Amino acid sequence: MPEIYDQKTVYQGKVFKVVQEKIDLENGHAPLTRQNVISSDSATIALINEQNQVLIEQEYRAPIQRYSWALPAGRVNPGEEPLATAARELAEETGFKIAPDQFRLVDQVSLSNGILSEISHIFLVHLAPGQYQQVDRHFDAGEDIEHYQWVDLKTALAKTDGAASHLALLHWQLGAAD
Repeated sequence: MPEIYDQKTVYQGKVFKVVQEKIDLENGHAPLTRQNVISSDSATIALINEQNQVLIEQEYRAPIQRYSWALPAGRVNPGEEPLATAARELAEETGFKIAPDQFRLVDQVSLSNGILSEISHIFLVHLAPGQYQQVDRHFDAGEDIEHYQWVDLKTALAKTDGAASHLALLHWQLGAAD
């Protein structure tokens, strides 16, 4: 089993930290030095309506310096379960308050396990009459969601560009919510 030693935080931000560590893989080679981004997990939600369309939203993404289409998503807060995050984020970003038992966890995936600790929890939710409430949207500080669209699967795959969104859409396409 690899041994991690000489671990230190080289950057601490509000959303993530960077940890540098030396790792002995116990394979006879010199130890490795790696820097890893330690971040909270996330939840991504494919909300599907009765017309078999999915809700996508457009939000400014600073790392790529442009607006991007994606499924509703957000960070898991300390002490919060991913299902609670999914329900909270969906209500905050879209105004759809849906009971947690309507969410189906279809995957848990590392988005870049060579450098990033984050696991994205992927949920599918089918919007059905009587199964939701409309509530006021409440955005997090710095969140800038410009537009929403209900679109078919093909359009959603063409417009979105995030890995977690694509994974959720592909699970929907494969019938994971059936």
